[in-house]
Amino acid sequence: LAMVIAIVLAVGLAMMRKSVNPVLRGVSWFFIWFFRGTPVYTQLVFWGMFAVLVPKIS
Repeated sequence: LAMVIAIVLAVGLAMMRKSVNPVLRGVSWFFIWFFRGTPVYTQLVFWGMFAVLVPKIS
């Protein structure tokens, strides 16, 4: 499931990156810049804490 989500996200970002629309290019640039620039451990801690803060769906 994670691989499918990653492939869809990667293809979408690649298409946005090659777009002539400056807004789409800017959004994709920021997303890629942010996730490339932060260490993996920092992202794991952030998403782990984010999951605790989100109320449980029941």
